[in-house]
This record gives sequence, structure tokens and C-alpha cells, in this order.
Amino acid sequence: MRRSVLLVALTVLLAAGSSARAQVAGPIFFGGGVDPTKLVFVPINTQASVVPIAEPQTRSTGFSLLNFMPRFLLPSSKPVIGQSTYPSESQLPGADYLKAFRYHAVRPVGN
Repeated sequence: MRRSVLLVALTVLLAAGSSARAQVAGPIFFGGGVDPTKLVFVPINTQASVVPIAEPQTRSTGFSLLNFMPRFLLPSSKPVIGQSTYPSESQLPGADYLKAFRYHAVRPVGN
């Protein structure tokens, strides 16, 4: 028993103390990775970017259990105007749309 514990401890020490193989070429599942000699550095033209620079998002750091409670507001005289993200009826496909996919409605059971 002592001999097996000693062998396991020695094996763990040898495995942990072996040299690191961080940048070895070859497939990842054989312990390899990216070959650092084949990296190509290309400058990026940031003047042609159309995306705005990201800004850090701030959030309140104060914690309150009232933030988890729904807020009940009294009715106001100001109307709330909503917008729909669904397409209008003129933008919907016609009745023959599903015929292109050879779709047939399933008959109800018992008819």
C-alpha cells in the first residue's frame, strides 16, 4: 500500500515538474497547438471602420430588494403610444405561400 502511494506521488511530481509544452506544433488532441512561426501580423485600418467605439456600460452599484418588486404607477393623462414589430398585413405572404413547400394541413382525428 505504501509502495503504491509512493509511486503515485512520484508520478504526479514528475508530471507536474516536466517542461511546459505551450507552443508545440501539431494537432491539439496530441498536445500541440498553433505554430508561432506561422503567425502573420496585418495592420488594421481603423479609419475605414463604420462601427462606433464601444463605451463602458455603467450600472448602479446600490443593491436594494425593492428593485425586484413590481412598480405600481397611477394612471396618467399622457397617452402611451406603442409600436408593433410584427409585419403589417400587406407585408405578409399570400395564401399560396405554403403551397411552394407542399404543405397540407393535417385532418383532425375522427373525420
